[in-house]
Amino acid sequence: MGIVIGFSLDRLYSLYADKKNRRKLKGNLVNELKSCQQLLKGLGNLLPTTMWNSAISSGDIRLLSYTDRSNLSSLYFEIDNFNYEAKRVRDVAVMVNTTHSNDAISYWKGLTVDMMNNELLLKEKITKVLESKMWVR
Repeated sequence: MGIVIGFSLDRLYSLYADKKNRRKLKGNLVNELKSCQQLLKGLGNLLPTTMWNSAISSGDIRLLSYTDRSNLSSLYFEIDNFNYEAKRVRDVAVMVNTTHSNDAISYWKGLTVDMMNNELLLKEKITKVLESKMWVR
């Protein structure tokens, strides 16, 4: 009988700890997404993904529901793609500044315009996720 009570108490404590950790994780992810939103100013800033990557590495991602994980995974995939694109634009900008080639300048302008368009779409998606019900629970 004592063993059953011990396991029950341990399970209750685990449920309490998971709920507390879930709240912290969601709070940290909200803060990170708000930081991303603020950095999307048309300057090609790199966006933070530290909390998301940390949640995956530590296994804390299991604290979120499957739907929340899927939605956030899709959003962070797009953030990673944006960061890759921003890095490439920066690389081309360095090339333009060193070579002053007309072809490089045209290529850089095209990449910059594409990145700006993607930035607007990403900002809308982040806003939509931040306004979703996943944060209320």
